[in-house]
Amino acid sequence: GSETAALSRAGNVQDACGCYYWALRLSDKVGADPPALVRRLGGGLNQRGRLALVAGELRAAEASFRDAFAAFSHASDPVNAALVLVNHATVCRSRARSKQRARSSCRSATLQALVAAGAAVLEEVPSAEEVEQLAEAARQQRRAVDAIRPLRGAQPSFYLASVRQLADDEREL
Repeated sequence: GSETAALSRAGNVQDACGCYYWALRLSDKVGADPPALVRRLGGGLNQRGRLALVAGELRAAEASFRDAFAAFSHASDPVNAALVLVNHATVCRSRARSKQRARSSCRSATLQALVAAGAAVLEEVPSAEEVEQLAEAARQQRRAVDAIRPLRGAQPSFYLASVRQLADDEREL
């Protein structure tokens, strides 16, 4: 089924990353183009992160996005480096939403008990972890906007979408 297909895609991406890694290691011996290989490795790492994000594996996604960012930065590819920062910000937003859902679920049960007991109900306040993840999402998004700003003429829609997301992130704080 779809789980098998997802595992297959993840395996294929992992295999591709391994091939690019070894091609880089051997590039001086085989005459390969290292910057192109580094970009391809970055693309594979980014895809690995996206697959992990969809699977809810946030730590693996974050690690892949960090590695992809390093690869794109090394290859002097600011557009893809910015894209990876946007993906990393998505990991942070996902963590914050997960914490919000957990708090909401817990709050529902607590509210029912408080109302049943006739106690006063206090205003809902986000946890420090939620605020930390939302702040990290905004920080990563800001880094993406800063990275793409010099190229905004060549990438206007990406730049605008990144600025809008940054505004949404900062408004949520």
